[in-house]
Amino acid sequence: MNRFRKKFKHNTASSGYAVFKRARSEFKKMHRSKYRQFVNGVEADIKLQPKNLWSFINSKRGIFGFPRTMKLKNLESESTRDICELFCSFFSSSFISPSAPASYDNSSKFSHGIGNLGAIRLETETVYNYISNLKLNNSSGPDHIPATILRSCAESLAFPLELLFNRSLEIGYFPDYWKMSYVIPVFKSGNRSFVENYRPISILSAIPKVFECIVRDILFKEFGKFIIPQQHGFLPGRSTATNLVEFTHFAVNSIEDGSQVDVVFTDFKKAFDRISHEIVLSKLLKIGVHSNLLLWIKSYLCDRKQSVKLGDCSSSEYNATSGVPQGSHLGPLLFLIFINDINDCLLTSKFLLYADDMKIFIKVASKNDCSLLQQDLDRFFIWCQMNKLDLNVNKCRVVSFHRKKYPVHYEYKFNNVVIDRVNQFEDLGIILDDNLTFIQHTEKIINKANAMMGFMFRCCKDFKDLDTFKAIYSMLVRSQVDYLSVIWDPQYDIRTKRLERIQRKFTQRVCRCILKIQDNTTYTDRCKLIQLLPLNTRRTISSACFIFDLLNNKTYSSELLANLDFLAKNLNIRNRSLIQPRYHRTNYGTHNPLDMAIKNFNLYYSVFDFNISKNEFKNRINKFINLL
Repeated sequence: MNRFRKKFKHNTASSGYAVFKRARSEFKKMHRSKYRQFVNGVEADIKLQPKNLWSFINSKRGIFGFPRTMKLKNLESESTRDICELFCSFFSSSFISPSAPASYDNSSKFSHGIGNLGAIRLETETVYNYISNLKLNNSSGPDHIPATILRSCAESLAFPLELLFNRSLEIGYFPDYWKMSYVIPVFKSGNRSFVENYRPISILSAIPKVFECIVRDILFKEFGKFIIPQQHGFLPGRSTATNLVEFTHFAVNSIEDGSQVDVVFTDFKKAFDRISHEIVLSKLLKIGVHSNLLLWIKSYLCDRKQSVKLGDCSSSEYNATSGVPQGSHLGPLLFLIFINDINDCLLTSKFLLYADDMKIFIKVASKNDCSLLQQDLDRFFIWCQMNKLDLNVNKCRVVSFHRKKYPVHYEYKFNNVVIDRVNQFEDLGIILDDNLTFIQHTEKIINKANAMMGFMFRCCKDFKDLDTFKAIYSMLVRSQVDYLSVIWDPQYDIRTKRLERIQRKFTQRVCRCILKIQDNTTYTDRCKLIQLLPLNTRRTISSACFIFDLLNNKTYSSELLANLDFLAKNLNIRNRSLIQPRYHRTNYGTHNPLDMAIKNFNLYYSVFDFNISKNEFKNRINKFINLL
């Protein structure tokens, strides 16, 4: 077409313009056809490979890997190899120097501890089962053996690997080659150009990952039941939801009783990278891990080699002199064992953990209660020093949750440094304001969902497939609104309607642009047509499913189970409730997340059964809703 444009500029006669106009029209027609083919291909690719959706979204966002220029303090690099070295320098500086090696009792007999595990013997069938369940999409590690090959050859490889694994356990030695790992920087928050805003994730080879996965499960079976109930991270049946429901249940009930709850949110400095190997091993010995198994774990932890990998470039190797590898299977369990004795220093206060995210709190009626909390903070600080964990005091925060006109004010300190006091704090992704009304969190969700909706409409304006459009909406927009809704579900209709307006806009756009339906249909009809539940209904079902998991032992929390009051059968056939919510004298207390979940569960108790799965429970609820 450029050729015809040049000819037309030199020859402005009507015949020249007609030729140019015809060429331009053909070019536009061909361009539209090719672009339509491209869009159809993208839609088909997303339907076949849903993970490709993120590649498409990131291309629209303009996010392509790492920025061209990365900075670390006063250093700045543009080449990939130099950027790898910057990450290498930053990650290697996180470790602490190893202390003098401790002496361990490796005798065959062990007489103390909560367990007794000194040797492990694996069976070929066990190794085969673990290899057969390998995820095929995992990246290959330094040995460059993909999981696909191991899984395809599981029958042939199970026996020789069983011999290798058992020999390694017998002599208490984890091979050096299996301890090599690539480190991939993963962005946390802030400016993407600063190396300090990334955390390391280790990419290990598939064979040692299978090995440590087997050992982890055996260790957890022996010692998992002794992990403190306040820990909610890396454990089956516990999650951010159980952590926050336990806290909000305690805090809302305390506030309704006229008290306040003072909470100290702590922050450890790179806890996973800085835990001492010697201290971990001594704690393992104390709980009952000994002999060759203890030597094997020591060999697993010590002398690990890592290198940062970006694309085809790798940094120089560095030694991980402390910590557990992030991205491993065994590492999180070792961290939980390391931090498990933290309750010994907190004598009067309550606390909750999600891995290393910790909050210490107490019900405050007078300054005497504040003094008790301060004493626990002093003991906690000493515990951190003894265990060589650095507290980031500048990032620790104090929040007083209350509805008082004149709350009790107390300056809490760590090592004589006053902890900053704030009116709200984002804990595990939820903004907790000092009244626990979650207004700020709801506003944040609404703004973020609307912004994501606008982005989705811009980047997917040419999509014509309803299923693809729904998938993008569910992943980008609805996921923002659904996250931990059991905690923050709005108390008042004004915010419920504002949240519902998000999906209302989406259904209007779909009906107008994809289904070619007039806008005179109601929101309820549009949801049924597109097969979407209203957001308010989704939140109700989600909180009901929280109680379902609690009753079916899918969610484990003895604290929450103790607050479920089951109703005995009576002659009132209209009473279809299973659990009696606690009586509250205020509207504020009624909206306690746990009691609201109980209330929502009772709505659907008629379709509940202990012998069904959660998906079946959801399907029964959907049928029940349609019958109303």
